[in-house]
Amino acid sequence: MTAKRAVRSLKPTHLVALRAFDSRPSCVQVTAPSWPRSTDADARLSLWSLLSHSVAHQAGRRRAWVYVDEGGVNGVLVGRVRSHGLVWDVRHLWADNGREEVVAALLQRICDDALQRGARRIFLELPRDAPHLVVARRVGFQQYTEAALLVHPPLDGPSPSSWRPRPRARGDEQALFQLYTAAVPAPARAAEAMTLEEWAALHKGVRRWSPRQLAGRRQFVWDGPEGAVAWLEVAESGRSQHLEWLVHPAYERR
Repeated sequence: MTAKRAVRSLKPTHLVALRAFDSRPSCVQVTAPSWPRSTDADARLSLWSLLSHSVAHQAGRRRAWVYVDEGGVNGVLVGRVRSHGLVWDVRHLWADNGREEVVAALLQRICDDALQRGARRIFLELPRDAPHLVVARRVGFQQYTEAALLVHPPLDGPSPSSWRPRPRARGDEQALFQLYTAAVPAPARAAEAMTLEEWAALHKGVRRWSPRQLAGRRQFVWDGPEGAVAWLEVAESGRSQHLEWLVHPAYERR
């Protein structure tokens, strides 16, 4: 007999109930919309994407769970596994509005599964002043940083610069970790990565970074007299790009 309330791995048999859940006005996205989804303001469930999660191997890069009770599906969480499984992300979380127990149960489930598979970090992005921040803290999450997503108008052309970057190479790992240590405040490092192994696991790919780039992602390094002084990753989706960078404090005005 099926339990009245349970968190279960997403299966193809849940998709009909997910469509009904998605059509409710009370279905809300708990996680912060992140690029590139924020560019089209699509906050609804991607049922085609969830279908792929439902048939994927449960030990793969992405996992998904649903919260099922007597009213049907009332929540869904999609998790993403980063390099070698040391880091997991709560990629998407939707829940019936006001159902704190749904949010708590889904977050607890990904934490339990990640811990069983040897993960050291689980990251969750919430909107500013999110009502579910208290629930996340109750499960064990702690706020350690804030982020802002900025938009630049279309560029007319590249800006001239005499200081040229080069593509990242395999041998840059130690130098980039030293750059990370110098550029990132200590509280953020304590939450993200204190060792080279943990820093390497922050890479968004399934495996550790290698010169074979992920589709749509490129990394560049600026060299200084004593090693790497800046790093940039360019991620592309459609006609937009997302930039992440680190700059050594001594070179911030360059």
